Amino acid sequence: MEVVDLPLFLFFAVPIAFVDAREYRIPDELSLGGIAAFLVLHLLRAAVRPAWEGLAAGALGFASFWIIGTASGGRLGLGDAKLSALIAVAAGVGGWVVALWIACLSALIHAFAVSRRGGSPGSLRIPFAPFLGLGGSMAVALRVLGFGVLGRAL
Repeated sequence: MEVVDLPLFLFFAVPIAFVDAREYRIPDELSLGGIAAFLVLHLLRAAVRPAWEGLAAGALGFASFWIIGTASGGRLGLGDAKLSALIAVAAGVGGWVVALWIACLSALIHAFAVSRRGGSPGSLRIPFAPFLGLGGSMAVALRVLGFGVLGRAL
């Protein structure tokens, strides 16, 4: 049944990335809809993985980004926090950490490339959802394929 996880995640993450890249916002219908879809999957799989794990992972993903967003004066928005929660619910806490690492590294590479073309790094406004979507997709794929973080399943 986990074979549906990656296509389901992509169903939400791809449009989120395109909207954020164009409009610098993340639609609640997609982020919250994705969270709800994966929580339903957790409930259906309760015999394999307790449903509360998905809820706890989502809360951690949201709270972490909310704190960063608040501390940064809103440079990281609530849409990013909801997308972070979606990634955590879909990939688990270990997968969420992997996704954030991939997202941050790819965003830094992008920012470096843009600044090398003449943009000022401090003035860059970079939508983060495409990078979160990349990291989340890779983390969900790794979990579905059975790869783990430090020897444990994602």
